[in-house]
Amino acid sequence: MKPKPWDRKLWGVQCDTKPPMLIGSLWSERPAINDEPTRPLLFCTRTKCREWIASQAAARCGYWAHQLRAVRVRERVEVIE
Repeated sequence: MKPKPWDRKLWGVQCDTKPPMLIGSLWSERPAINDEPTRPLLFCTRTKCREWIASQAAARCGYWAHQLRAVRVRERVEVIE
């Protein structure tokens, strides 16, 4: 049986750097294992995404508050052979 592909809209955290990037594994506490895929930090709701941004800004004394924002993203996974 083939796994089903999915296509869903979620919320990601964008850092306003040049070029802009989605926040992902660089915020992880543990180092990446060799050949481990990097993943963006995704949320199901905009509210949860904004709450995470607010918690990060509070933890870092507001340093990231002006650089992080919630953006709509599409996660698309397809089975390849």
